[in-house]
Amino acid sequence: MTAPIAGGGTPTSAAEARRLLDAARALEGVFYQQMLQAMRDAVPDGGLLATSTGEKVFQEMFDEEMARQAAAHNDRGLAQALYRQLARHLPADPGGTAALPGMAEAQDGTGPGDLP
Repeated sequence: MTAPIAGGGTPTSAAEARRLLDAARALEGVFYQQMLQAMRDAVPDGGLLATSTGEKVFQEMFDEEMARQAAAHNDRGLAQALYRQLARHLPADPGGTAALPGMAEAQDGTGPGDLP
């Protein structure tokens, strides 16, 4: 996925928080993709024509993109829960801006909180 959170250089806490959120969203995307694949496997193939290799490839690509988009637009899912749990271990931000924009709303449940 990405380099370790605390690796190399002296990135700011905001940059580390962004990387953590991106990694959490990527993991949620993988989860969605596996769920979509399991749903497709549960439906028997049918119809007049057999499913071609090209159709299978494009279906997998479509599922991957749908999973990526679902994870990016879901601010109350697995990625958010992972971020809240793991963000506690990030170093303190000297500027006091450790939370990403929209994180306060997402954490306390007061609003939808658009994550960047």
